[in-house]
Amino acid sequence: MKRVKKAALIGFGVAFVFCAWVTFVRLNTGDRAFTELGITYPGTLAMYVITGVTSGAIIGALMPLASSRFGAYAIGLAGGLPIVAGILIQQRGLPSRWSDETITLAPVLVLVATIAIGSEIRRRGIQTS
Repeated sequence: MKRVKKAALIGFGVAFVFCAWVTFVRLNTGDRAFTELGITYPGTLAMYVITGVTSGAIIGALMPLASSRFGAYAIGLAGGLPIVAGILIQQRGLPSRWSDETITLAPVLVLVATIAIGSEIRRRGIQTS
């Protein structure tokens, strides 16, 4: 449980950095940067925090699997899914409203997130061995 809490806190820290960035953008451009994308500033903040904490907790819970290459990438997949889902839901609405383009894009983004997260978990695991 300690590992899950720590990873969720790290996810919150990452979300905080992204929230700081979009706050900087909002202070400099107003709501224009958000309305042009069809999103809102509060929705963006919520998406970052929810997906950061959720993905962090999932990654923390699954870290015992990180000793193998398959396990590291399985963790990447499980941690990447909420991130991709959060971004797409926030920008494109519920999956039932997604266009064919978004439905095609979703698995590509999940693959990219899986590789990015899994590679980092694998790299850190090898360094600590």
